[in-house]
Amino acid sequence: ANSQLEELNKFLHGYAADFYIPTIPVLDVAIAALELSTRFGFMGVGFYRQFVHVDVGPRRSWTNFDA
Repeated sequence: ANSQLEELNKFLHGYAADFYIPTIPVLDVAIAALELSTRFGFMGVGFYRQFVHVDVGPRRSWTNFDA
């Protein structure tokens, strides 16, 4: 439960976001996020079936189509 609270705090304090753009395929949004990540200071980029996750944690990327 403590890790869930820590994750929620990242979102509440603006250090993480999950989003999608209705008119753009999620894959295109994920690719753009990866390309722009270092320029804007977010380093974690996750690609999910219906949204993209970005955060300011250590540099990494992942996919998760089960979520």
